[in-house]
Amino acid sequence: MSLTQAQGRVLHHPFKENTTLKVLAGPGSGKTFTLLHKIHHLIETEQIKPDEILVLSLTNKAVDKIVDELFTTFQELNKDSKYSFEELKEIVEQVGVYTIHGLANRVVVEREGLVNIIEENGWRGLLKLISEDFWKSKNINVASPRRLQKLLQSYKQNDDNDEVIEKIVKIMNDCKVLTNDDLISRATNHLNEKIEINDGSTVEDSYENFTLAIQKRYKVVLIDEFQDLYPALLPIIKKIAKGKQLILFGDTNQSIYEFLGHNKYVVESLDKLNLPHNNHVLYLGDNFRCTPEIISAATKILPLNHDTSHTDFVLKEKSGIIPQVYQIKDPLEQLEFLVKEICELASSSAKFSDIAILSRTNSHLQTIADHLTLYGIPFEKLASQPDWLNDVRIQFIIDLLKVLTMAYKEAPVMNPDNISTWKSDFSVIVTLSTLKGIGTKSIQTLYSASTKKGISLWKYITEIPTNQWPSSIPFRGKIENYAKVLYKYLEAGEVWSLDAPIALIEYVSGIASQLDYAPFQFKSIKEMTEFKIHLEEMFKIMKLCTFNKPTDLSLVEWFLETYFDQSSLYHHAKLACESEGAGVVKLSTIHSSKGLEFPITFLMSPALQKFPMDDNTLYVGMTRARNLLYMININHSRIQQPFTLNKNRAHLLSNKSFWNYYNNDLNRGDSFKYSLETNLYNYGRLQNKFGFSRSYSTLCGPIVRICSKYLPR
Repeated sequence: MSLTQAQGRVLHHPFKENTTLKVLAGPGSGKTFTLLHKIHHLIETEQIKPDEILVLSLTNKAVDKIVDELFTTFQELNKDSKYSFEELKEIVEQVGVYTIHGLANRVVVEREGLVNIIEENGWRGLLKLISEDFWKSKNINVASPRRLQKLLQSYKQNDDNDEVIEKIVKIMNDCKVLTNDDLISRATNHLNEKIEINDGSTVEDSYENFTLAIQKRYKVVLIDEFQDLYPALLPIIKKIAKGKQLILFGDTNQSIYEFLGHNKYVVESLDKLNLPHNNHVLYLGDNFRCTPEIISAATKILPLNHDTSHTDFVLKEKSGIIPQVYQIKDPLEQLEFLVKEICELASSSAKFSDIAILSRTNSHLQTIADHLTLYGIPFEKLASQPDWLNDVRIQFIIDLLKVLTMAYKEAPVMNPDNISTWKSDFSVIVTLSTLKGIGTKSIQTLYSASTKKGISLWKYITEIPTNQWPSSIPFRGKIENYAKVLYKYLEAGEVWSLDAPIALIEYVSGIASQLDYAPFQFKSIKEMTEFKIHLEEMFKIMKLCTFNKPTDLSLVEWFLETYFDQSSLYHHAKLACESEGAGVVKLSTIHSSKGLEFPITFLMSPALQKFPMDDNTLYVGMTRARNLLYMININHSRIQQPFTLNKNRAHLLSNKSFWNYYNNDLNRGDSFKYSLETNLYNYGRLQNKFGFSRSYSTLCGPIVRICSKYLPR
C-alpha cells in the first residue's frame, strides 16, 4: 500500500532537534501506518540510527500494535532484499517502544530495585489502618479504596496537614509502595539526576544503563495518541523530549480522559517546549476505516480536524447503509434484539470476530456477557489490563509470594528520619487484612506495636509470643495461624529453588489453602471456573518467565519483578497465534476500545439509561465502526431523525449490494460470495445451535489444592 499525499507530507518532514511536529490524525486516517513508515524513513535515509528512536504510548494495546506491525513494515519496505531477515530483526529490536508507565517502571526499578505498584488488595489493606472515627470526621459513611485514593491524591496535591493520611503516605514510602502517579514522579526525579559513566567505558557502553540511555541516546521521541496525555505525565514527557525532535500523533476529538486532567493544558505546555517557529502542524484527513455514511453521522457530533488548504484526502466509497439507530425501552427486549442481530450478521458474511459491542460501563457489559452466555455465543472482553490480574484471589497469591521473598531477605532500610523501616510490612498488612476475623483494630495495634519495638511486622508476629501482644487484639489465633503457616514455608527456603511454574503454583496454592481467605469460598461453579481460567493465565505467564529469566535470579523473583511486562509479551504472542475460524464477539468499554476498529460495532446504553453521552465519548464509539454501526438507546441531542427509523435494516440479511461491498472492503475474496438462500439456511442453523456452552480447564492440581475444601456441595 502506497502512502497518500497527506501521509507523504508527514514522512518527508525533516528531522531537526529542538522541534515539535504535531500530526492531527482523524479516525481511520492510517495514523499507525504513517508512524511506522516515518520510523522506517528516518532510519533508511540515515537521518537517525534505530537505537536513537523512542516510541511512547499510554496503553499496552497501542504498544502491542506498534510492536506487532513494525517488523512487518520493515519487511514490506525491504527493497531488493537489502537486509537479511536477521538484520531486519536486529534493526527493529533497537527501536525503543514502551508505554509511558512501563518506561517509568524500568527507570525506577533500575535505580531503586523492586517496587510495589498498589492494586485493589493493597488499597483494602491500607483501609485497615484507618479508624472508623477518621471516616466519620470526614462525613464519609462508607470507606472504600476509591475514597482513600482521592484523599491521598488531594493530600499530595495540596499538602494538607492530615496526620492520618500522612501516616499512610509514610507507610507507602517506607515499603516502596507506589501509585501510578508516584511511579511517574519517581522516574522523573531519576531522569533529572546526573549519572556518572564508569572509567574505561565508552558512551555506547554506558547506554546499558537504561536511565542514561533515556537522558542521552534518543534523538527522536514519537508519542502515539497524544490526546490521552494528562497533566501528571507532563514532567516526564518534557524531560524525555527536551532537546529532541518531538513528534505527536493524535486526534483531539478523541480526548476522553478528562477525569484525569485537561489534555488541553498538556498540549499547550508541550507547544511551549520549543520556540514557536520550530513547532509545525500537519493533518491526516484520509479515512480508510469508516464508510462515508458513518463519518457523516460522526461529524454531526464533532467536526473533523481538517486542513482546508488541502483537498487531496482519500475517502472510502459509500456502502449504501446508514447507521442503524434504535430505542428499545425493555432491557430484556434490548438483549434479545442484540442476539438476533448477531445471528443474522453471522449468517451473512460476518464472522463473530468482526463484531464488537461497546458500552460506557463494565456493569452493562457484564449484563450483555451473561445474556450471550445463555445462548452460547462466544465472546471475549477487551480491557486495559488482563482479567487474571484483576482477580483478587490471584492478587492474594501474588501478595503471599511477596511476603515470602521480602520477609526471607528482611533487612532494615533507613528512612529520611533515620528510623528503620521494612519492605515486607506492606505485603504482610495486605495479606493479613484480607483474612476473615482480622479487623482494622488488630492491624492498627500490631503495626504500632512492631514500630515501637523497631522491628518489622513480620518479625513481631513470628518472634514475639502472643501473650506479650497488646490485650486489645481479638482473634489472635487467626494471626498466629497465618504466621505459623508462612513461617514454616519461609524457613524451608524452598521457594528459591523452584524453577518449574507448576511447582511454584503448587507451592503457593498449598499455603493459600491453609489460610482463611473468604474469596476462596466460592459461591457458584461460575465463580470457581473464572478463577480456574485466571490461574491458568498466571501459569502461562510464569511459563514465559522461564524462557527469559536471567540466570542469577530465581523464578519467583523474576516473576514478581516482571509479571506486568510478561503479560504484555504473552498477549503479543497470543495475537500472533490466533487461529483463522469464526472467532469471538468482542466486548469492551468505549474507553478501552480507543485505537481499535471493528467491521461491525454495536454502540449501546442500558435500556433504562437516561444520562446523555458526551460528545467525545460518542464520537470515539461511533468511529470504531468500519462498515456497519448500530446505536441502541444512545441518548444524545443530535442522534435523532433522519436515521432513527432506518428502513434499510429490515432488508440487511438480503442486501446483496452491501455484503459484496463488505467482503470486498475486508478482502475476503470469492470464499464469501453472497447467497440469500445460504444466509437463510445459516440463520436457521444458528438459531438451533445456540442453546448451551461448555468450558474446559487443563490446570488441575493447584486448583484442587486451593478449591477442594471450598467447593459448593
